Amino acid sequence: MINSLLLTMFERLSIIAILAFFLSKASFFKNILYNAKVKKTDLLLAILIFAGIGILGTYTGVPIKDAIANSRVIGPMVGGLIGGPIVGFGAGLIAGFHRLTLGGFTATTCGISTALEGLLGGLIRKYYKGEYIPWELALFAGVLGESMQMGIILLFAKPYSKALDLVNDIGMPMTVTNAIGITVFMMIVKSVLDEKENISAALAKLSLEIANKTLPFLRNGLNEVSAYNTAKIIYESTDLDAVALTDTSKILAHVGVGDDHHKSSMPIQTSATKNSILNGEINIAMTKEEIGCSIKTCQLNSVVIVPLKCFNNTIGTLKLYRAKKKVNRKVISSTDIELAKGLAQLISYQIEIAQVEEQKKLASQAKLIALASQMNPHFLFNTLNTVISFIRTNPQLAREILINLSEYLRYNLKNIGSFITIEKELEIIKSYLYIEKARFGSKIEIKEEIDESLLNEKIPAFILQPLVENSIKHSMPLITSKLVLTIKIKREDSYIHFSVTDNGPGINQEKLQRLFDTNYKSDIQSQNSAGIGIKNVNERLVSIFGNISRLHINTREGKGTNVHFLMPLAEIAHA
Repeated sequence: MINSLLLTMFERLSIIAILAFFLSKASFFKNILYNAKVKKTDLLLAILIFAGIGILGTYTGVPIKDAIANSRVIGPMVGGLIGGPIVGFGAGLIAGFHRLTLGGFTATTCGISTALEGLLGGLIRKYYKGEYIPWELALFAGVLGESMQMGIILLFAKPYSKALDLVNDIGMPMTVTNAIGITVFMMIVKSVLDEKENISAALAKLSLEIANKTLPFLRNGLNEVSAYNTAKIIYESTDLDAVALTDTSKILAHVGVGDDHHKSSMPIQTSATKNSILNGEINIAMTKEEIGCSIKTCQLNSVVIVPLKCFNNTIGTLKLYRAKKKVNRKVISSTDIELAKGLAQLISYQIEIAQVEEQKKLASQAKLIALASQMNPHFLFNTLNTVISFIRTNPQLAREILINLSEYLRYNLKNIGSFITIEKELEIIKSYLYIEKARFGSKIEIKEEIDESLLNEKIPAFILQPLVENSIKHSMPLITSKLVLTIKIKREDSYIHFSVTDNGPGINQEKLQRLFDTNYKSDIQSQNSAGIGIKNVNERLVSIFGNISRLHINTREGKGTNVHFLMPLAEIAHA
């Protein structure tokens, strides 16, 4: 009988498996999985859907001895494993109450256990730290949940002899079937997450490839020439029907469908673009009417418009279009939207860099040296190459590197010549070190000895970071063991003492003498200019705080280097 019941339950389980597949395609389901901003309506819908799966499991069950051998638990428990305690318990209450209305000597115990199993799945989701529940844990949850249900039946269903007889017949089939059903459902969930990861990795790779191709053009800023070349590269690298870039008042370039009336130098024609510039927000138009083109014969059918920003000011837009087609009509997809966001962010960074480059040309020689130490193109391109290498193997790490790179560049570009807190300077250093540790792995070890009472004291921006960068830059190519880098910040009377120590190859005496030789001119165009960061930091310290704050370097070839300096607290407080 047990084998027959087991086979029957597996046959009926296929209905729920098919439903799970279709459910995985629903947008609210993906919102919950991707940890996006989940609306209350999404949660309510999830509770109802998973409760419905539970009720379906009841109706597809097998009547046996005034009870039902069923798959009801699959809905509430999977709801909990995906959406947390609210979804799991809510779905369990509804499905459990429905079971209660059907009667039978196990009606009450089964109703209560259904709610508790949904709650169990939710608690596992809440306290499990991984991105998704692995199949092994899902299987264990199913076995544990069904074991709990059998225990509740034995404890509270009356008469006990009848309950024991029932559990002997349905215990093993229900435990095996439902645990496998929950596992299959969660494996479908994993396939949805894997699909997103693959799409994200492909988009990141495509965005970086496009950014690399557009860099030579955008380093001259956003104008009609650079915009046309950028739009053409994006158009040729994708299956989009048109790509356009604008400034805040006119079209800079339009490549693809509609280029007969969307021409460069013409005023912006579409209301959607004007709204995006005005609000500084992404605008998605899914119909020709929403785009608002004045030309009635325009074939452009949908568009995603993303503002381009330079230091948080909107300076234009990037627009990706889909055109109306007779066969397989296309509209802007979620993939197009994510691509547009990524490209706009990279283009904005390139424009910001281009603007700083222009400012460099107009600045003094001292400002040029300061910027050269802060914006190391080799570091930027090495980081991008590192990201590309992780795109397929570890997309999560690739995203984290890009986030840290963006923070590093944003601070770098915004804070030239300004004062920031020590805490902010350490955040910049952490972003930089995260990238370098991603490149070199366990070959770098960072130690910190920081007096936290000093974190809100203000210092010149990028006064400590270049010393850390210099240590890594000149040590890693030569050191054969692990590079141990120690950063110390402590109070000494009315001063703050800063120290950066490494166990690298040290500095030879000839180079050390050159570092502070005012007659020695470094070639700032050379990326291997020795000591440019140290020299710049020393000049800035002395010019702001006097000779008391000059750099001191203790070094021995093959024994490492210590760079330290003092900064007056009183001077900082009134900066």
